[in-house]
Amino acid sequence: MNWTRWRNRIVKVRTHPRPVRFLLSRALWLTRLAPLFTTDLPGQLKVRFYPSSISAALWVSHDARNDDVEFLRLVLRPGDCYLDCGANVGHLAVVARSIVGETGAVTAIEANPRIFSYCVGNLRLNGYDDVLSLNVALGELRGTVQITDRRDDDQNRVGDGDAIVPMRPLDEVVGAIDVRLLKLDVEGYELQVLRGARGVLARTDIVYCELSASNSERFGYRPSDAEQLLLDAGFVLARRVGTGWALARRGVYETLTAAERPSTGYNLVAIRRGALPLVEARFAEGGEPLERVD
Repeated sequence: MNWTRWRNRIVKVRTHPRPVRFLLSRALWLTRLAPLFTTDLPGQLKVRFYPSSISAALWVSHDARNDDVEFLRLVLRPGDCYLDCGANVGHLAVVARSIVGETGAVTAIEANPRIFSYCVGNLRLNGYDDVLSLNVALGELRGTVQITDRRDDDQNRVGDGDAIVPMRPLDEVVGAIDVRLLKLDVEGYELQVLRGARGVLARTDIVYCELSASNSERFGYRPSDAEQLLLDAGFVLARRVGTGWALARRGVYETLTAAERPSTGYNLVAIRRGALPLVEARFAEGGEPLERVD
């Protein structure tokens, strides 16, 4: 018996803000009854309690991923275009579609076939059949790739696993479109995805990207390499400071303390220089001013 694993589980339950609901979520997951339940989100949105870690977290507490949701609400407006690369169960794609409306456009891309089916299910649950949903892995080159199918499905990554899916560059997948926000969360494969997205980046205002040193090291690079690619592509980087945001003079990763860059990673915001006035205005409107650095 793995006593360390059980001890960690006990500690997690004892320290969880909603321990009873947390335990109930695991029971529903194990008995396969979870999909009978849905989670109500603000704005009359819903997501189904599929057997997945993000679905479970949202069922336990609908604001479990609130930082990402609040960022979408900060920068997106009706008519905008949103690309979700690493969409998982489609939680953020649903929120984004509710913001950009019928005049906007949302594309949800998820590599794991099982999780992709949950993403499609959540979009349909909310009546968002107009969202473009793609079951492909993103990378620098065309080909095929293995992907894991882990229980902690928000940590699935390419390069391992039994599932084999097509890999395509983002430039090929979405073509020539103007993008307001590109969200990228692909568990360490961010640099390769960015290398295959140079055309998309040239037409993107904001990149919201999760970077992790432990994840990126699996693929032979450091988070600062991804930052440098964005800098070379004409972006400036921003980081949260208190209740606002500040532009970094160059990179962000090397300025973070150990506490600010945990193993789970950190969220990087990159803003195209030409879009700075628009982004400043939206941040200010949301009460989170963006401070420029000369």
